[in-house]
Amino acid sequence: MPQKFKIDFPDTIVILDGTERPSSLTSQSQFYSDYKSSTTLKGLVGVDTRGSVVFVSTLFSGFISDKEITAQSGLLDVLKQLLDHEMLRPGDGFMVDKGFNIREENENLGLKLIIPPNAFVNETYVDS
Repeated sequence: MPQKFKIDFPDTIVILDGTERPSSLTSQSQFYSDYKSSTTLKGLVGVDTRGSVVFVSTLFSGFISDKEITAQSGLLDVLKQLLDHEMLRPGDGFMVDKGFNIREENENLGLKLIIPPNAFVNETYVDS
C-alpha cells in the first residue's frame, strides 16, 4: 500500500465497489441500468489494501442500488461473522464511493465507512 494512502486512510481494510457488465439476456427491462444506459448485470467486489480480491458477490440485475446489492450479497453477514471471530475489529474501515449509502449498516456493525474526496482517483496514491 502506498505510504500516503496509509497516512490518509489508516483504518481502511477493504475497498468496495459495484461493477456492471453488459448482459445478452433477453429480459431487457429487468437488467436495464439507467446509470450505464444499457442492459447490464451488477456485482459487488471487495479488494484489500494490498490489491487482493477478498469478496465477490453473485450477479444481480443492473438496476439494483449499491445499498441493496450490499444487503442482498451477504457481505454484511460475512462482516458480522468476521467481527464475532475477532478477524475484524470495531473501527476497521471500508472505503466506498459516494454512491454507497451504507453508513448506518456499517455503524450498526461498529465499522467505519470511509468515503474519499472526489479527487481521490489521481496519481497521489500510485507507488513509483
